[in-house]
Amino acid sequence: MNKDKFWKLIEDSILASQGNFDKQVDILKSHLVKLPVEDIVKFDRIFYEYYAQTKISTLWAAADLIEGWCSDDRFDYFRAWVIGQGKAVFDLALDNPDNLADIDSIILARKYSGELLMYAASEAYEEKTGEEDFDELSIEGEESIPYQEITLDWVDETKQAIPSRLKTLLPKLYHRFRKE
Repeated sequence: MNKDKFWKLIEDSILASQGNFDKQVDILKSHLVKLPVEDIVKFDRIFYEYYAQTKISTLWAAADLIEGWCSDDRFDYFRAWVIGQGKAVFDLALDNPDNLADIDSIILARKYSGELLMYAASEAYEEKTGEEDFDELSIEGEESIPYQEITLDWVDETKQAIPSRLKTLLPKLYHRFRKE
């Protein structure tokens, strides 16, 4: 499993699901089950490498605008949802989260949680093997994934979003999701 194969699996599941994210995850799992166990584990590792890259303050601010409010758990699910939208959306979100305002499907982030995608590989592994030791397999080498702490400079001391900062930071998303 390499990163190109990872994105192909994501893209194929997008096409087959016709815009239903929950269905997309089911389709993805059905494809993963057909792979060798090593590839299922590698898929999970690649997923979490990309997932670590999405832990950025401006993407959290984007999620907050899109969702109307975004807890840390909900941000985790949003980050997974972004990966589940494919490489083009992932790259766009990392380059400048404000560009998510230009994506028609962004409104679906409110409807579908990316949480299910976070467990796709482990569920495929368990279905394929009947074993529940996936966490032990996937954790090998995970310490090399760089998880970083972030500062949310767009919230006040009570952890509430500051509208003026959001408007400056992400003007297109602010205009699309916050009505003044």
